[in-house]
Amino acid sequence: MGIPHYFSALSALTFLLTTVIGGTNAATNSDPLIHLTYGSFQGRYDSTYNISYFRKIPFAAPPTGENRFCAPQPPLPVRDGIYDTDQSFDMCPQRTVNGSEDCLYLVIYPNYRVNAFGFLPGKAVKDSPTSDLNPGLLDQEYALKWIQDHIAHFGGDPRNVTIWGQSAGGGSVVAQVAANGRRGRKRLFSKALASSPFWPKTYRYDDYEAEVIYDSLVNLTGCAGENDSLVCLKRVDVQAIRDANQIISASHKYTTSSYTWAPVIDDEFLLHPLTEATSHSLVETDYIFATYNTHEGENFIPPGFAYENTNATSDSFNSSSTSFRSWLSGFLPGLSPSQILTLEHRYYPETGQTETMDLYNSTYVRAGLVYRDVVLSCPGYWLASAARQKGYLAEYTIPPAQHADDTAYVCLLLAPFLYSIILN
Repeated sequence: MGIPHYFSALSALTFLLTTVIGGTNAATNSDPLIHLTYGSFQGRYDSTYNISYFRKIPFAAPPTGENRFCAPQPPLPVRDGIYDTDQSFDMCPQRTVNGSEDCLYLVIYPNYRVNAFGFLPGKAVKDSPTSDLNPGLLDQEYALKWIQDHIAHFGGDPRNVTIWGQSAGGGSVVAQVAANGRRGRKRLFSKALASSPFWPKTYRYDDYEAEVIYDSLVNLTGCAGENDSLVCLKRVDVQAIRDANQIISASHKYTTSSYTWAPVIDDEFLLHPLTEATSHSLVETDYIFATYNTHEGENFIPPGFAYENTNATSDSFNSSSTSFRSWLSGFLPGLSPSQILTLEHRYYPETGQTETMDLYNSTYVRAGLVYRDVVLSCPGYWLASAARQKGYLAEYTIPPAQHADDTAYVCLLLAPFLYSIILN
């Protein structure tokens, strides 16, 4: 299983609607044709399975050229007859996938921009009239707005929308819940499910850490000598940004899953850190269900913790208490030495137990619990606790209970909803 790169891999973020895409003209066994405000879209009818489907629907204009690093723009009008949706489309550019910047299409899930293309931080981006912070999150929100405007044409109910995401997709759910219905924004969904919501520390767009990332991208793409570095970044070849993204992401030492490219507090979409955003009755989502897995933190920590010999792996860590303390200080740089000691001895001792784990005496398990709680389970707890009506938090414990082990069960749970999307 690959380790997810935070908001830089195509992670599950799915929109669930009680009766959604499909079946428009199923009674006549003909290919469905839908007329939207920006064009007519041809679907397909499959007589073998008695379903109608639409595989590729543009929900925004291609984020290319001047639209790079910009919030999504309205989809281009279809001027040449009818748009055939029965075709595949590229992923957005990623670490290991070339993809295409022309990627803002949806089926049941939407594509959204990731890594530098979707989460470039920095004051220069904030101050630019032609760029936006967190465009990857804005892509997702734009797709939800598309649902509000158009899903009724496909038989769906815009008043009954649920979003679900896993891992980085779960982090996307966190962000969308934090923004849903806030500060003049329309409420776009009423229910949310987040499986292992991946939500590490969130910086402000102009924090030192954010500016370092921006400056690194500028330097690695050859834009450092330009009068306007952001204009230069909009013009460089997409591969140059992908290559720079790889170098920046590889620079992390304290976690095998770098979260270089992540949401920032931008004072527009994200206003507060998660603990504040989920308190004081600020959340406008009615029902929230969050889950995490017992041992999933172990997927993200340095593998050296499993060995006595420091040279057993390339990460320079081992199973000693000294090595654990060194990692803990680097992983949680905002804590004082006394706070680190409290964390080490009171909350995560060398030998201990949890509600679902009888006994552990391994540095590897110990570090995994720290990572799980900080990045995955606590965000799920805060999110579920903030639901307007009811919130639920579940722990998946079936061994080995690693990251994504619960996905098959969650998908079975969601299957009736997914089938209604296709068949109704």
